[in-house]
Amino acid sequence: MIAVEETSTKAMINGFRMAEKMQNEICVVLFKVKNEKFGTKTPAYELKLFGKTMTEWVENAVYDADIKFVECNFKDNFLPLAKDATNINSKYTVVLFSDTPLFERRTFLQIMEYFKMKKLSVLKLTRGYIFETQYLLNLQNLLNPQTEYFEEEDFITCYDLKQFSIVSDILKNRILTYFMRNGVVIRDTATTFIDADVQIEPNTTICPFVTISGQSIIESDVEVGSNTKIESSVVQSGTKLLGAVVENSFVGKNCVVEQYTKISNNAKIEDGVAVPFGTIVDGVVVKNEDHLKSFCKYTSKEE
Repeated sequence: MIAVEETSTKAMINGFRMAEKMQNEICVVLFKVKNEKFGTKTPAYELKLFGKTMTEWVENAVYDADIKFVECNFKDNFLPLAKDATNINSKYTVVLFSDTPLFERRTFLQIMEYFKMKKLSVLKLTRGYIFETQYLLNLQNLLNPQTEYFEEEDFITCYDLKQFSIVSDILKNRILTYFMRNGVVIRDTATTFIDADVQIEPNTTICPFVTISGQSIIESDVEVGSNTKIESSVVQSGTKLLGAVVENSFVGKNCVVEQYTKISNNAKIEDGVAVPFGTIVDGVVVKNEDHLKSFCKYTSKEE
């Protein structure tokens, strides 16, 4: 989910300098929280929400800081672990937890601005802390630190699978809202699922019961019909996918792909091709003159 903006070379250089300054100034100790209440074989912090683990969602909010990852249990005393992990040369240490995947960049920046403006030594968040690093290193016990509340939705904590489900719904709606604000028509938000790294251009229409995952790119004026699944693929402008499965493949401009069709294994559908009902295209290039037939399989593999 990427907002594309025109950026001058000077602005890019300034951005890199700011990121370097942030990395030197702020160390984030990000605790990867293990929690037995989940009851899953996969550690809680590695569970995925729309293509990213819970840890990765929090990491994205603080991407330009110096991030140190530390495993811990839900009830562990974080203080000695944070002291051991932090960069002693950083000015500030931020303690965050992987079980708050709704934590956003703008909230992080707001918190840091408040902390600096108030010239604090420590600040308790709903789930997390901010320290002056030297204060943290000299701290023996943390007693009644000042608490401040920011965007509370960002701190909803996944302490079991029920909370995980609640957070998943919120995150899903954030992703869909982003696309709708940027000109993508989503006919039924309840049955549409889009991963975080998907890119969709304006004037595309997404019908009910659609899943778009991986690093898929959907260009403008595409119609994604009901029961379509797109995974890690590119679909170019003007194309209609009318209930197809497209996996790790490329579909060109102004194509029509009918129901119960599967395109997979780095297949390429060139511009203007009609892929008829029930066709399987497996790892081959299809040109306009190929005239595909329904219920046939086109593959480069010997069977």
